[in-house]
Amino acid sequence: MRAVRGLELEKNYEHNQPVGAYGKEVCTDVATQCFTSMMLDTMASTPRYQWVESWQRDVAFLPQKAIGEVFVSNPWCAAIHSYISSSTPGILELPCNQGVSDAETAVRDALTYASRRGSP
Repeated sequence: MRAVRGLELEKNYEHNQPVGAYGKEVCTDVATQCFTSMMLDTMASTPRYQWVESWQRDVAFLPQKAIGEVFVSNPWCAAIHSYISSSTPGILELPCNQGVSDAETAVRDALTYASRRGSP
């Protein structure tokens, strides 16, 4: 909950950029919640051998969705929406971009590991 309070959802809608900059730790915490919830959805609805590819496809599609749609379907992801797959972050946004990237890598690695384990 500390992470959500630390990450405002206000945006400068004219430029679709977050208002303010957030630290790496807060962004990593929120992104981990986002990507983990997506991972669990994938694991519940997709055959094991398709987990990683399906999850990666969902993550890649997330930035293309409208922020309102993401907020309804996954509030954790809405909080970091503008940082997912951001190719040209501003200087103040680099720590948050790094936190989101680190969380994405960690969850992808965990899902890859789980997909290679034997059936439950």
